[in-house]
Amino acid sequence: MAFDYDKLSRIGGMGDAQKVYAYASSDSIATVTGSDYFLPAINELQVNDVIFVSDSDAAAVTVTFVKTNNGTTIDCASGTALGDS
Repeated sequence: MAFDYDKLSRIGGMGDAQKVYAYASSDSIATVTGSDYFLPAINELQVNDVIFVSDSDAAAVTVTFVKTNNGTTIDCASGTALGDS
């Protein structure tokens, strides 16, 4: 699937400071954190913004952040899975 802007929600941060977002998707985390997945939101997401990615098909959450955004391409870190074990 492709990025769905309606599932991206800013949940924290203010001004020019680092912001925090939540995003829900049934896409694999490798797809979501892949290069240019968040391209439709390139003007909103900035380097070091944090994104909590929840799997809409399972009980799983991964935290990633924007590594690069040069205004043309955007890339996120591979992410860290949060778990209960």
